[in-house]
Amino acid sequence: MLTSTTIEFVSCGEYSSCAVSISGELFSWGDGTHGTGLLGQVSCGPWHTALVTSFGQLFTFGDGTFGVLGHGDCNSTFFPREVDSLKGLRTVRVSCGVWHSAAVVKVMEWL
Repeated sequence: MLTSTTIEFVSCGEYSSCAVSISGELFSWGDGTHGTGLLGQVSCGPWHTALVTSFGQLFTFGDGTFGVLGHGDCNSTFFPREVDSLKGLRTVRVSCGVWHSAAVVKVMEWL
């Protein structure tokens, strides 16, 4: 239960919601009938979720239709999996749409 937990961030999708506590714990709940598993920053699409760790790593999970998870295939995954193509880059924001995800990464420091 979240009654004694301080929540820092919440994101809601059409069929699921996520909350990140001030201590970095991720809580998710919603409709599990679509076969999806539902801290930095988190965004929920209707059938998939993306989260950014405090170190800038991007993880996605849920329904992989149309390659929405960014893993180079259309497979679904029930557990957060790091997006390999962004390893080594610092993800600062992520947003999930219906059949897409978008991430903003920091690629260089400007002097």
